[in-house]
Amino acid sequence: MTDSHRNPGNAGEPSSVGAVRSAGRRRLLQAGISTAPVLMTVVSRPVLASLGNCQAPSGFVSGNASNANLAFCQGLTPAQWVGNQTGWPSLYHPTATTPIPPGHAATLFSDVFTPDLSGGPTFLAVLQSGATSGALGVASLCVAAALNVAPQVPTRIPPSIYTLATIKDLWKEYATNGAQFRPTLTAVWNEAEIIEWLKTTMSSG
Repeated sequence: MTDSHRNPGNAGEPSSVGAVRSAGRRRLLQAGISTAPVLMTVVSRPVLASLGNCQAPSGFVSGNASNANLAFCQGLTPAQWVGNQTGWPSLYHPTATTPIPPGHAATLFSDVFTPDLSGGPTFLAVLQSGATSGALGVASLCVAAALNVAPQVPTRIPPSIYTLATIKDLWKEYATNGAQFRPTLTAVWNEAEIIEWLKTTMSSG
């Protein structure tokens, strides 16, 4: 910053001043190098989903996009499952089929997750809510996640990222522990962080 105020008429400056400035530049460069990985950590998370890359909760906690545990995820979003009701895994049913029997009742949220949501909604109703925050927003992503890991070909979510048991535990802890989830022994996620992670496992982030 001092260089911009030099007097062009000066023949030069004392060597000691130049030494101080050189040392200052070195410190700035070193500081920039040392903080670069931190900046990369901040910007890496939003692009995980767009690249199809995802991480298990423990890897996502570290925020390291170059982590060897990165995997390729092809999970569908809540909106995509709403639009793909004929493609639902056979374990789940968006609506009731008739006659009953031998048809199937629509899958309820409480058929898979506890505690239940108010009103006892179906999987489809939760997905159709369009909620992006709050308990219903988290529930919608959990329902999509459950559909994404149901036995099917191709595998949308590798077991190393999460299983149905992982998502059920996440919902139960979130719903009973003040909208928080503990992905590791030392980390606690708030609602926004839970939503952020779940979205990175889905194709539209």
